[in-house]
Amino acid sequence: MDHYLVGSIAFGVAGIAALVWISLYHARVKPCLTDAVVVFLTSAGLVAGIKVCVLALNPAVLTGVENERVYVFLGGLSVIWVSVDSVWTTLSSVYRKGNPDKQEPPAP
Repeated sequence: MDHYLVGSIAFGVAGIAALVWISLYHARVKPCLTDAVVVFLTSAGLVAGIKVCVLALNPAVLTGVENERVYVFLGGLSVIWVSVDSVWTTLSSVYRKGNPDKQEPPAP
């Protein structure tokens, strides 16, 4: 079995557990299925980005396009960055539902 698949599922389940915990115990609202799907898929995207970076560093992979290895690695880092940002944004928006004083000030 692929270790990255197991890692994706583990990160997804951990993210959903964090979402449910924040929703129920802090925000006191029902967890939203849309937020759970976003957290699960972006957690899987995080692991996919790690896999792309690892494969880009492996000399046995991408043998035909040796000069493009750096760009593939940067693409993997981009996927990781977007995944972390998306999970953070989703969880923090649920967290703010429970504490309206923590809302960001409106832009001028």
